[in-house]
Amino acid sequence: DLQAENERLSLRARLDLARAQRRGNLYLRWGVLGAGIELDGQQRKWHLAGAREWYEQQPRVLPATAPAP
Repeated sequence: DLQAENERLSLRARLDLARAQRRGNLYLRWGVLGAGIELDGQQRKWHLAGAREWYEQQPRVLPATAPAP
């Protein structure tokens, strides 16, 4: 998972880019404008209305890993 935010910009991503079949979800916000992008191989699907809600409902792409001791 990737998350970077400040007052103007937000970026959240759950991506699996290690394989040839790249997949995942991305949420971008700039001010009041937001967009969600669904990545499945070479296919991309944009989610503009309710983008943040769409992103929050998506499952993780990769299993969570335990932090190193």
